Amino acid sequence: MNKLLFVLSWTLICFLILPIFVIVYMSFSSDLYFTFDNTFSLRWYYDLVYDDKWLKSLKNSLIFGILSMIISLFVGVPAALWLHSTKQFRHFVVGLVLSPMIIPPMISAVSWFFFYTQIGLNNSFLEIIISHSILGIPFVVISVLASMTNYNKTYEKCARICGATHMQIFTKITLPVILPGILVGAILSFISSFDELIAVLFLSTYDTGTLPLLMWSSMRENISPVVLAVTSLLVLFSFVSMLSVQILKK
Repeated sequence: MNKLLFVLSWTLICFLILPIFVIVYMSFSSDLYFTFDNTFSLRWYYDLVYDDKWLKSLKNSLIFGILSMIISLFVGVPAALWLHSTKQFRHFVVGLVLSPMIIPPMISAVSWFFFYTQIGLNNSFLEIIISHSILGIPFVVISVLASMTNYNKTYEKCARICGATHMQIFTKITLPVILPGILVGAILSFISSFDELIAVLFLSTYDTGTLPLLMWSSMRENISPVVLAVTSLLVLFSFVSMLSVQILKK
């Protein structure tokens, strides 16, 4: 039975990973179409590097990802600390914080579109940054709360008795404990922003287009093998990010 489960598990894993290897393999082809070519070429990677359109979308994705990550940390870390220290309305607040992960992305995107239009923030960088921050905050809160599962408040009480200030307690006791959770939350919030497509479809303009949006439009309007190169690099980025998360969790 165990051998059968082992074989089935690896069969499923190979089935899920095989398309990724196919994309990576085709990205090194010089053919203009998505075909298996025996020739090795970096043509599409060069086109990616020297094409202003792709570089601009990559720049926007990095800007949105970094800024939304910073905002998510500034909001999510204090929220997690408060949720850990209080029981009043805790379940309600946790549900409210996690709601961006539960609500379908299409509904959120449409709601944000009409809301930003009403307050005059449409067609701007700020609306996308705020929306991506809302999507990233739950990852920070969950990660920090998880890192505080075995947190012992006795150390805080001892520090207060010894005359330590609140800032000293946070920097010397609390921060080292929650730092892995903060780093994991930062990585996950950045990835959620970098990969977001639905919200960008409704909120972006020509100047605020992101890399996922350009990939989507390239596949629909003008199929280019550059998409394969971009996908391969994103797969590598995702692998490194997930590996970092696993290392930080330990």
